[in-house]
Amino acid sequence: MSKTNKLHESKNDSLINELIKDSLYKINKDGTILTRVTINGQGVSKTWRPAGYKKADGYVRFRYKGEFLFVQRVIYRKFKGELDPSKTINHKNLDNSDNHADNLEQITQHENNKKKHKKYKKKKKSAERVVRAYLNIKE
Repeated sequence: MSKTNKLHESKNDSLINELIKDSLYKINKDGTILTRVTINGQGVSKTWRPAGYKKADGYVRFRYKGEFLFVQRVIYRKFKGELDPSKTINHKNLDNSDNHADNLEQITQHENNKKKHKKYKKKKKSAERVVRAYLNIKE
C-alpha cells in the first residue's frame, strides 16, 4: 500500500471506537462485520447482514457514518489493541481478504513492503516454472 493509501487507510480511525460501541454492528473475531442497517442506509432491519465488500486488491471495506473503513483496522482495534496511524495492518498469510484477528499484525510500511515483495517474488517464480515446463526448458 502506498504512503497515500496508508494515510487514507488510517484517516478514519477515530470512527472505529464509535463503531465498536454501536449496537447496530457486530464485530467478529473471524474477520466479519455484521450490521442491521438496511442496504440503502435508511432504516434498521430485524436481521443481520454482512457489511462491506471486497475491492479488486482484496481489501474489504465498508461505509460507516458516510466514511469508508477498512475491515482489517476495525478487527485489529477490537481484538488486538490501539491503532498507530503511522503503521499499517498486515495480513500475516498475505491474503488481503482474510481479516481473522489472529492473521493481523501492526507493522511499519517498510516491513509491509518487504513481506509483499516476497509474496510477488514467489508468484513470479511459479509462473516461470510453468512457462519452462510448457516450453520443455530445463532449469
